[in-house]
Amino acid sequence: MPRNYVSLDLETTGLNPARDVIIEVGAVRFVDGLPTETFSTLINPDRPIPYEITMLTGITDRDVLGKPHFTQIRPQLQRFVGASPVVGHNVSFDLGFLRAQQLFYENIGLDSWELATILLPNMPSYSLGSLADQLGIPMESRHRAEHDAQATGLLFAHLCEEAACLPLPTLVEINRLASNSDWPLGPVFREALDARGGAGLTSRREPPKLEQIVPGSPLLQPLYFAEPLNPVEKPGPVDVTELSRMLEADGAVGRAFPGYEFRPPQVDMLKAVATAFNQEHHLLAEAGTGTGKSLAYLLPAIAYAVKNDTRVVISTNTINLQDQLFQKDLPDLQRILADAWGQDPPFRATLLKGRSNYLCPRRFLGLLARPNLSQDELRGAARILVWLPRTQTGDQSELSLPFASDRFVWSQVAADSAGCSMERCQREMGGRCFLYRARRQAEAAHILVVNHSLLMADAATENRVLPKYNHLILDEAHHLEDAVTDQLSFRADSQTVQRLFTTLHQQGQRAAHATGGGLLGDVLGSLRTGRIPPEQFAVIQDHVMRLQADVEGIYLRLDDFWQIVAEAFRDMGIAAQDRGGGADYDLRLRITETMRNHPVWVGIEQGWEDLGAPWQAMTRRLDNLRGGVGKLQEAGYKASNLEALTEELEVAGRELAELHAQMEAWVMKPAANGVYWAEIGSEERRARRISLHSAPLNVGPLVQDHILYKNDTVILTSATLRAAGSFDYLRDRLQAHDADTTTVGSPFDYKSSTLLCLPSDVPEPNAPGYQTAVEQAVIGLAKAMGGRTLVLFTSNAQMKRTAQAIAPALTEAGITTLTQGSGGSRHQLLESFKSSQRTVLLGTRSFWEGVDVMGSALSALVLVRLPFAVPNDPIIAARSETFEDPFYNYQVPDAILRFRQGFGRLIRSKTDRGVVLVLDKRVTSKGYGRLFLESLPECTSFRGALRDVPAQAKGWVDGDNTPGLTP
Repeated sequence: MPRNYVSLDLETTGLNPARDVIIEVGAVRFVDGLPTETFSTLINPDRPIPYEITMLTGITDRDVLGKPHFTQIRPQLQRFVGASPVVGHNVSFDLGFLRAQQLFYENIGLDSWELATILLPNMPSYSLGSLADQLGIPMESRHRAEHDAQATGLLFAHLCEEAACLPLPTLVEINRLASNSDWPLGPVFREALDARGGAGLTSRREPPKLEQIVPGSPLLQPLYFAEPLNPVEKPGPVDVTELSRMLEADGAVGRAFPGYEFRPPQVDMLKAVATAFNQEHHLLAEAGTGTGKSLAYLLPAIAYAVKNDTRVVISTNTINLQDQLFQKDLPDLQRILADAWGQDPPFRATLLKGRSNYLCPRRFLGLLARPNLSQDELRGAARILVWLPRTQTGDQSELSLPFASDRFVWSQVAADSAGCSMERCQREMGGRCFLYRARRQAEAAHILVVNHSLLMADAATENRVLPKYNHLILDEAHHLEDAVTDQLSFRADSQTVQRLFTTLHQQGQRAAHATGGGLLGDVLGSLRTGRIPPEQFAVIQDHVMRLQADVEGIYLRLDDFWQIVAEAFRDMGIAAQDRGGGADYDLRLRITETMRNHPVWVGIEQGWEDLGAPWQAMTRRLDNLRGGVGKLQEAGYKASNLEALTEELEVAGRELAELHAQMEAWVMKPAANGVYWAEIGSEERRARRISLHSAPLNVGPLVQDHILYKNDTVILTSATLRAAGSFDYLRDRLQAHDADTTTVGSPFDYKSSTLLCLPSDVPEPNAPGYQTAVEQAVIGLAKAMGGRTLVLFTSNAQMKRTAQAIAPALTEAGITTLTQGSGGSRHQLLESFKSSQRTVLLGTRSFWEGVDVMGSALSALVLVRLPFAVPNDPIIAARSETFEDPFYNYQVPDAILRFRQGFGRLIRSKTDRGVVLVLDKRVTSKGYGRLFLESLPECTSFRGALRDVPAQAKGWVDGDNTPGLTP
């Protein structure tokens, strides 16, 4: 590590150096990884400290009163830091504020956060506090500058030791790649290599081999593959009675789990699923919370698959459920069925993800062989080199890819290239391919677990993604329409479009390098090593230079196009006030036929023609270049890394051609079944970026044709498939008109476990006094419960306003307020909520489902508003137009399904007891409100004044007799 450095941390009034100011500075000098000297002071900002900053740091206006201004401590801080490297956790934030004060322009910034994401793959969080906890680094307090600076310096020293412990081949390769770069973290790896005595090992310049850089990788070890399945011609039925017996209290499942509880609804669902398999029917199966639906469908699916040597695909919407199935439920059943059936293993199961999730070692080696990698590419390459010896699966979910640039680098090494094929992997890599291995395992698996996105990608490509299957279970099926919509959606903005062209040629690089940056320059450099006849090389060189000029011209036209689009929207009267949520929010603008007939749309079309024509010509020229290089290879000319580079040219050309076609459709040729819109960034966000979007209007026919018609058995299941007691809404959305239906209730006794509070005097949403009533209701209920309350919103803005209003009163009562988006991941917030009883958690849409908190940690649930979709959302608006009565036939059923999901967060076990408070008066004041209430299980209810809710709630949870309750 650098022998001397200064770790530094700031507390500020906000995130913007141009607008916000520093309120505390902490700096610690380190020598050989040990702290030796400290500088710390509070700063008078000459302005009130925002409430949320006080809540985060504990620093109040009174604390900074009389403290020095920053200009007074500036010379002292400058002397303390001197010319030392500055270490920070997200150091660009701290240096951004200090450089705004004309400090430390020449100092190297070393980011402990970036280094941690490279050296510690797949950590649950990379926040300073989380890393300190994981690594045992002492941290006296959090979000105070001196203590954060001390922890940051110790973390950096620990990470430098981690770097020095990397396998020597990994260190050598990282240093080889960084040898000609000014990457700030390069010296960390150079000193780590020096400490290992490997300073002279980085002179190798030929393309690396997998064995050289990751000799210990599991990828290099032979792997046993079972034989692919061979389905019987005439499938036989499973024994429904025998399977049902396994779920009896003394059955195979019951004997395997101490304290097992027999659940009749679970048996009912198993029988329905098994019958659907036996009869090759489609089934919509709603299973209430606590049914144990996973085991209810897994047992018949496994039995049917094993008996008939066939495959059953199980698709989920969320990673959480996928992990539960693959890491808990299926291993449990492996153990149980091995005993019951007397065979080990009793069945084979595997998890398969989309191609882009897996690393392609061949493409990765191609990236490593390219000269002059950018800092983004260096960081990505280093991250993969550190991770590769450890991974068994090659799945990118094991890596931290926090920025768009990281994900873009991954796209260059993922196994979704047109050149990736099983035959090529076997021929060139000897089967050393993560995707190849995953596919081989999938072909031999009785149970194949996927997600809805991959399932629909398979459908969209006419079943070329997954092994052949005829039996499918869709869990979390209420999300299927959204999953299909997402899979078939399109998005483009200036940065993502330009990044694709940058892959070919980096703007302004021809003058800086003899061949230019990007793939085009790399191809030319590679050809120079191949002893190609001068006249043929000259032809290729001329072609490359023309392409580079094409890309330079497209850069200019791209800027013009986005400017024209922005001006057109402005001319149509679209301004920040149209956002509805204020200037902090993006505007979604649906592109209708009326807008396309507006006079200014002609300017957008002309702008696209000026951009689209040279873009299309460039892709044709690129294809010609690839063909010319291919002919040289066929003629026997060999050049360093040329085959890999040519493949990358093909991939880039295909992506640019596809993007051209999508943008052409967006501007000029909209599809009849398409919804088109633009999103305009808020004033608060950078450069008011504009993005173009499209999505399918109706996905039902695709589901019908590619999922329902093509499979013998399809089970669609969820805890929420019915709206107002009927499956009709989901049947219509998914075109599942021929499916059988079954409903199995929850084993929970909601009458005795759940108090539903419907205050009679709360104002209606949007009425005066509503927001105040919400705030007072949450404060009163949270105090009565001693925290232990989850509050669900439909609006980020309302959630933030409420959090700011209730936090002082709750803090005074010793109750912590956690708010989604205020810091920490969803997982971290839930873990904090579970582990600290005196806590209130505020969340929006993603917290309406998938929250599983058992016991008294969650005793009260507040549903602030009915979860109607935003009516002017482009997709919602377009789909609404397809109904005669869009409100009752589309918006209400959709909201009921979300409402039921939110309600289901409270009671997660038979022993849970709690209160649901609905603060939207429309459930009782509007005619459609009864549809929401009738969709809930039968609870005990309280209808009375809002002020009486806390006492009623406390009495209910404490088990006291409470008057005024009705079953």
